[in-house]
Amino acid sequence: MDETEPASTFPQLFAEIVASRGEHEALLLADETLTYRELDHRSARMARALLASGVGKGTRIGLLAPDGALWLTTFYAALRIGALITPISTLATPPELAHIIRTSDAQMLVGVRRFLRHDYAENLTTALPGLSEGRADSLRLLGAPYLRSVWLDDADGLPWARPVDVLLARADTHDAPDTALLAAVEQEVSPGDDAFVVYTSGSTATPKAVVHGQWAVARQPPVLAAYFLQTGADRTMPLLPAFWMGGIAAALQVLSTGGTLVYPPSPGIEDVLDTIERHKVTYVVVWHLLERLRAAATARGVDVDGIRGMGGPSRDEHGRAIPPRLRARLLGMSESFAPHSAEPVDRRMPDGKEGASGRAVNGIERRVVDPETGAEVPAGEVGELQLRGGALMTGFYKADRRTVFTPDGFYPTNDLVRIDADGYAFFVGRTGDMIKTNSANVSRLEVEAAMNALPEVALSLVAPLPDPGAGEVVAAAVIAAPGATPTEDGLRTALRGRLSSFKIPRRIVFISHDDVPRTATGKVRLYELTELITSRDRHRQEKASMTGKGGRPSAEEIVLYEKDPKTKIATITLDRPDELNAMTVDAQHRYADLVRLAGVDDDVKVLVIRANGTDLGSGADLPELMDIMAGRGDASMKHIVRVPEDAEVEYPPKGSYRYGASNVQFYTDPSAGMRSLQDFKKISILEVRGYCYGWHFYQAADADIVISAEGALFGHAAFRYAGYAARQWQWCTMMGVRKFMEMVFTGRPFTAKEMYDCDFVNAVVPYGELEAMTHKYALACARSRPTDTVFAQKTFFEIYKQHQGEYMGSILAGLLESTGRLLRPDGASLEIDRETLDRGLTDSVRDNDEHYPPEWRLSRRGRAGE
Repeated sequence: MDETEPASTFPQLFAEIVASRGEHEALLLADETLTYRELDHRSARMARALLASGVGKGTRIGLLAPDGALWLTTFYAALRIGALITPISTLATPPELAHIIRTSDAQMLVGVRRFLRHDYAENLTTALPGLSEGRADSLRLLGAPYLRSVWLDDADGLPWARPVDVLLARADTHDAPDTALLAAVEQEVSPGDDAFVVYTSGSTATPKAVVHGQWAVARQPPVLAAYFLQTGADRTMPLLPAFWMGGIAAALQVLSTGGTLVYPPSPGIEDVLDTIERHKVTYVVVWHLLERLRAAATARGVDVDGIRGMGGPSRDEHGRAIPPRLRARLLGMSESFAPHSAEPVDRRMPDGKEGASGRAVNGIERRVVDPETGAEVPAGEVGELQLRGGALMTGFYKADRRTVFTPDGFYPTNDLVRIDADGYAFFVGRTGDMIKTNSANVSRLEVEAAMNALPEVALSLVAPLPDPGAGEVVAAAVIAAPGATPTEDGLRTALRGRLSSFKIPRRIVFISHDDVPRTATGKVRLYELTELITSRDRHRQEKASMTGKGGRPSAEEIVLYEKDPKTKIATITLDRPDELNAMTVDAQHRYADLVRLAGVDDDVKVLVIRANGTDLGSGADLPELMDIMAGRGDASMKHIVRVPEDAEVEYPPKGSYRYGASNVQFYTDPSAGMRSLQDFKKISILEVRGYCYGWHFYQAADADIVISAEGALFGHAAFRYAGYAARQWQWCTMMGVRKFMEMVFTGRPFTAKEMYDCDFVNAVVPYGELEAMTHKYALACARSRPTDTVFAQKTFFEIYKQHQGEYMGSILAGLLESTGRLLRPDGASLEIDRETLDRGLTDSVRDNDEHYPPEWRLSRRGRAGE
């Protein structure tokens, strides 16, 4: 190779970096540091071990491991010798594992036995029938006919697998390939060789296998590093898993600059923050966790604006902040090795280019065509984007090129864009079947296939819905099978064993065959399907005009209930995510009734309370209560205390002491929905995500066990205006007086970690592990001591709480409520009155929020400083 010519294969690139940066830190882990020289030796040993095992150019290797030393050294070793390596998602379910191992033609699988809650030995035996009876030296599996060996970091007790250490030892025998032979092999790796395969959901019902070549591996990362201003001085932590294209690109970008790659021991927020602080990370590659990570980092005191990628303002070459509208919105995909249209992150977009993704990256060719005719459209007109050249994939593994590329070599992306005369691309939408949610690609057809396999489903149709936080969320319209009455929660539960969690629909509506929007030839109109799901979802929320009160959804729509007599676990799900799962008075009554029902039902031993959406909930429905207290609408104060509206009962007159004091029942009577869990004589478990404010905070104090996601926030918004809230006695007891006084007097919400530290929360887990951890606790409780014993124990705990004065605290709360009209706001304080409600409660609270430090604000947006 000409010395002035950039490296065109991975072995060339890697050798150059090792030669120039040999003693620089290449990889930082929780318990290990590797310099580039050590990484060279480590990956060379793995490469020689692979050669000794018969691996050569083009040999298919599967890699099932989390981000770390094993993943990186195996990946680099395969690239050094020209093998074709396939990183496998650590989130893959057994059916997904079976598909990837089979369709990738993996001849060898290298990985770990366990990571977080995943047992891959168990998952592999489930995925590959016959594996459990197989022998490590003679695998013959019909479901994976090319697979000949499995190497795990822990193979103890597994007759079908061998330890990775044994594999590495093959490099140390006297007849093993030596460094000279490895160098000779590396010389034969050419730019045209295939390098790795990454699976990504796409336009087929199963994930696509995108193949990238050696040229792209060597040439694309240095270019991308320049766009992101990465240098050899950076310590970069990618939080996009290495089995995704974004994680692979990030690791190779760090390598191309000779910088330092940092991996946390797990994706948990606390582990990530510990690693950031310990290793002085300068750049974090994160999209899907940004808000939660920034909030948690701010609460910890980390200077988030001093770390690139953590949500601080982008700055131009002069150090001036670039407004969001003038930043490039990079556009890319796995097929194009990350961005194909971009601008450097320190570039302020020119006038007239607001919202653009940018110009072509690294020699990629782009054209825009009419989706129907294939004819190229004039500059500035909308059409389908097609790509050719540059770092574009070599194709889909095992797919005929004629089905992937146009006759002249362009790849149709299914993205609708317009490219102006100056070459700036503007993203418009998608024509195809891919949904991008929280930076992950999901095939709608893959989700449909999984849903259609459920016995309760006759037909499912999946489409994306716009979402401000995730970009898009997966949504589904379902036609029930004859005689079946599926529920949203029931379908989601059934899908958990078939799909990764991020692929499970967040919105599900039920329709009939006649509702399906189709063309004259019977094809589903995707845009109309999205509109149908949006309309039905909105209708579900607005149905209260017929079934509820005051234009609010009915209690049955807000509070869902199901039970599993086999496990004796019942679940109450709050399902009003668009309104932060706000509870109406009717919903609180239904909730109380369901808790009482579960307490009597001998098919129930454990009650789980959870919510759909990103939050457990907040008091977004306060206007209903204000209307009732002011005598507006079709409900009165009698409705709150469950006295029939037509009953011959005269509620105490406004202004009297007994008018407010009658609210004591609201806080002391379990049938009102405030303290229902306190009288529940079985086991209650609360699952908390996002906001846990107001009424939902009450439930957190009353539940027996609270499992929280990292990034959750706890508190009561009333501390920001009225200054008191019901049940303060209980919260003092749960949190400790001093910590609770801090919450009351500052008005700030507390993080999940703070609530764990003051014994309010039992466990804090990463957001993606929340449901699994809650289920783990529920099963453990359901399988423990007899229900009679639980009843007896709950009686003991109830007496203990009453000894602490909990019930007296509830009565005192009612007394305080009765004096509420006597409390006067200060001149500039927020007052929740009719004027405030008419102006917009959300806007008023947000304006008030701005008076507080960002890390003490109530909203995620406010805490992010946006």
